[in-house]
Amino acid sequence: MRGWCRMSVITGLCCFLLLLLIGTGYAEENPNATSQAPKSLEELSKQLTSLEEQNEVYQALQEEIKNYREYLQGEMSAFREGVQKEREELKNTFTIFISLITLMFTVGGVILYFTLGQSRNDIDKRLDEIRTWKENQLKQALREAEKDFSQRIGQIHQQAEDQFKGLVSQEVADIKQRITALHQMINNEMVFTSTRILVIATEDEITRMQQHEFKTIRDRGITQVHFMTFDQAQLERKLNAEECDILIYRYLNRDETPFAAPIADLLRTGKHEIPFIVYNYQGSFLDQSEKQQVETYLWSIMANYPVSLVGHLFSLAYAFNQHKRK
Repeated sequence: MRGWCRMSVITGLCCFLLLLLIGTGYAEENPNATSQAPKSLEELSKQLTSLEEQNEVYQALQEEIKNYREYLQGEMSAFREGVQKEREELKNTFTIFISLITLMFTVGGVILYFTLGQSRNDIDKRLDEIRTWKENQLKQALREAEKDFSQRIGQIHQQAEDQFKGLVSQEVADIKQRITALHQMINNEMVFTSTRILVIATEDEITRMQQHEFKTIRDRGITQVHFMTFDQAQLERKLNAEECDILIYRYLNRDETPFAAPIADLLRTGKHEIPFIVYNYQGSFLDQSEKQQVETYLWSIMANYPVSLVGHLFSLAYAFNQHKRK
């Protein structure tokens, strides 16, 4: 590379000097004919001397160019030889490399062939073992998954069954409670409707009470109400035949209704357990002797107002209903 640079510099220098000399000679050989006189001998001698000097320069320059050309030819020959040598070395190196690679692949192939050929049975056996092991693992995992699934299904089924049983039990308990309450209501209604009331009063009071007190009582469920005037024989017969559950006597005063004490004596001597209500609303109170005689009967009670009469009837109807006791 340095030889090429040097050659380029010298060539450029020679071309410059050649052009300079040509330009000078041309200027001296072509003077203006109209402005200059004919040249003298001395001037011609000077020109000849100058031309000889230029010739010497040309000769020296030609020699230098010749030497430089020879130098360049030597450099080019050396460069060609170096390139050729490097080319041969690279070719040899590549050939050696290819040979080594071929040898390595050959040796490796031989080794692999003998190795695989000798251990193929072992490899097949090992692969079979691995395949068998994997299959066993998968089967075991499948069995465990099936077992876990069965357990979960069993738990869900048991939970659902328990919840269903709990709901059914709760619902059954609610239904039983409702049925019990309904039976109780029915029994109460049957008690009230089956309770037999016997009312002893005067004719006028019977008419009045049917339109007032006992109309309300019937509307509330106690419907078996019977009225009669006082007749001891008939009353005794009814008591002995157990035709009433509650006995009511309408008391006005001792003169108009003097039978409170005899009725109490009849109940006491007959050993009855029938509630005896003395109803004296807007009437007189029992005098002391009548009150004492009535109170000798254990199941007697006073009712001074209609509301107390209704209260006594419904509470006593539930407690003393003979059909209920049977």
